[in-house]
Amino acid sequence: MLSRLLHAALITRTPIAAQTPSVSSGLAPGIISAIITAVGALVVALIAAGVAIYQTRHSHQADRELERLRHKLDKQDRQEEEEESRREAARHEMVKSQTDAARAIAYRKALHVDPQISHFQIFDMQHPLMKIL
Repeated sequence: MLSRLLHAALITRTPIAAQTPSVSSGLAPGIISAIITAVGALVVALIAAGVAIYQTRHSHQADRELERLRHKLDKQDRQEEEEESRREAARHEMVKSQTDAARAIAYRKALHVDPQISHFQIFDMQHPLMKIL
């Protein structure tokens, strides 16, 4: 039985000459693979350039945003320091006052300097407390 299968396989097999590819007028497979490799390398280079440009722009934008936030924080710090120095000067003037009238005037000025008190507004009031004092 094995010999019959082997004999049938040999008989139905096509000759080797018929299996070789025919010569066509197109490009050789080596040239085609070189072109595909070159195109792939070009695509990879373009993608890498695009990523580099994107990262550069993004880092510059992040640097500008960081600088803007630093400037804003510095400005807030300066304002807080100025506010604190005004409060301290008002407290010092209150302590330095010798008469009750002078203390009352210094206290009234200290109230104007303190933003938590000077911008205090009762719901029924038309204006903040600062305008009334």
